[in-house]
Amino acid sequence: MALSLDGSTVALVSGANDPVTTGSFTAPAGCLLVALCSGNSASSGGATLTPSNNGLGLTWLERAHRDGADAGSEPGVACIWTAPVVTERAGLTVTLTSTQGADDDGGLKMLIFTGQHAAPIGATGEGSSTTNSITPNALTTTAAGSWVVGSGSDWTSAGVPTSTDTEYGWDTADVSGIAVHKATATAGSGTVVTLNFDAGGTGSAQWNWCALEILAAAGGSTVNGTAAGSFGGTGTASGVPETFGTV
Repeated sequence: MALSLDGSTVALVSGANDPVTTGSFTAPAGCLLVALCSGNSASSGGATLTPSNNGLGLTWLERAHRDGADAGSEPGVACIWTAPVVTERAGLTVTLTSTQGADDDGGLKMLIFTGQHAAPIGATGEGSSTTNSITPNALTTTAAGSWVVGSGSDWTSAGVPTSTDTEYGWDTADVSGIAVHKATATAGSGTVVTLNFDAGGTGSAQWNWCALEILAAAGGSTVNGTAAGSFGGTGTASGVPETFGTV
């Protein structure tokens, strides 16, 4: 089965004073849930954004993270979590909570992938910038037919961010955030993939961002039913320690 971004649409949720919870959706058997999270953090410190779900607990692993505690970073937090689903789950909701405290604004966009590799995580990337619109080299793919996703936070809260990639932006009085993903899988291994993060307005920004590569099982990826490459390697483990979320 080839890697595909499932047609199920789980709307972005965001707001001040967490938690925020998605609407109800069905997760197909064997899929991989990818939670693209962003939110507030202290100007000189970090914060934890943790997804959890209703019903029988899923194993959530944090795969990429960037916040104010990292060297050279800006305030705000961006992170990506994943959870495998073994059997179909109807009526599933996912809730995002924060350790930030009073200013715990956050946003959550859920993606559903099918046809992922048994060890589905390839390369990761992260960075920070004060430029309004950035298109960093997010990561270099480790296998053919993989899909790249990203999350970003802008602490200036200048308006809803946008992107030249597929985008899901949000904004509150304290912080802005965006979830992005490429429109298609990346054909080749060793490809440098960029992601675009464009803050509201035209002034300077305070971006923290992170990115993740989702690996395809043997057979490659499909885009609208058309093959888009085949799996070309075993992939590499994320450089981020695997941290279990509370479920």
